[in-house]
Amino acid sequence: MDLEDASCRARYLIRDRDGKFPALFGTIPADAGIETVLSGVRMPRMNSIMERWVQTCRRELLDRTLIWNQPHLLHVLGSSSSSTTGTGRIRASRTPARSSHCPCRSRLLTKTPAFTYDGATDSVEYFMSINMRLRAAWMGFSARTALLADRGNVDELRDRADAGDRFAALRLADVLAERGNLDEATQVLRPRADAGDRDAARDLAGLLADRGKVDELRDRADAGDRDAAVRLARVLADRGDLDELRNRTEAGDREAALRLADVLTDRGDLDGAAQVLRPRADTGDPAAAMRLADLLADRSDVEELRNRADVGDAYAAGQLVKVLTDRGNLDGLLTLVNAGDKSAGTRLPDLLAQQDRGEEAERLRRFGLNPDGSIAYA
Repeated sequence: MDLEDASCRARYLIRDRDGKFPALFGTIPADAGIETVLSGVRMPRMNSIMERWVQTCRRELLDRTLIWNQPHLLHVLGSSSSSTTGTGRIRASRTPARSSHCPCRSRLLTKTPAFTYDGATDSVEYFMSINMRLRAAWMGFSARTALLADRGNVDELRDRADAGDRFAALRLADVLAERGNLDEATQVLRPRADAGDRDAARDLAGLLADRGKVDELRDRADAGDRDAAVRLARVLADRGDLDELRNRTEAGDREAALRLADVLTDRGDLDGAAQVLRPRADTGDPAAAMRLADLLADRSDVEELRNRADVGDAYAAGQLVKVLTDRGNLDGLLTLVNAGDKSAGTRLPDLLAQQDRGEEAERLRRFGLNPDGSIAYA
């Protein structure tokens, strides 16, 4: 699934420093605006510790506190850190949680009017939803805007959008689209998309694609709207319009090139797909390089995989190791190991074991290789 298919936009990708991730692993998320965050050096338990801490924080802190905005969230998390043990568990306290985590909580609740939902005054209970609170805190949604959207209060949402509330405009478009008023939702999103709002541009492109407005998608894509380009390429691919995909590819449209390669691959034209991807992969496009490496591996084109790996294509290097392993090519893997390929070094003992050469595999795991490329004894 493409990143653009997700219903919400990811901001961070957290991973460890394992050697299985190639050097270009972070370029695809970065191209989609996702920042890669690495865990600590030689800290294999960090991921599990943080996962436990997040779950504990949600259950014992956020599920018991009404979060109003981002500063309040930062204050709550900062206050709770002093009462958190090294294992990620929050120490028990004799004082109520609200007095330690938010001194001003009682003042906020007394001076802030409670909103009604389905006829009941339940502002605290309603906003206990972890998804709603985190979305309101981190993305900047006001609690009232979120509530208005859930209640379908179009008039007040429109008033807030006209007053410059960006998130009210986005939620208004969502409500209108859910009701089938696609034209009106498009009118709400278009000026904000034209002003550079990426979320509005993404939603607008989706609406235009759903309505089959190819001409406007094309105009917006030609004007530099990446979300429109993605949607346009997808629509053209679904229609099987290879001619326009080729024309846009020749004009430098990255999304059209990737979709054209996918369509050709699905039709069995691997040579044609490779010809489309090769120029973009040569210019450093990670998505094109990854697709091309997969195609070459499917064709067992060891020579081109090796040539691309020699010039630094990490995806081609990984697929080359895979193809050589599948073929049982020990000499080829040994050559890569001697050249410093860690992935080949990981696969080589397994291949030896598969060929009933378990003793050599164990020696390789324990002692490695001699300078001449032979397996060491000690």
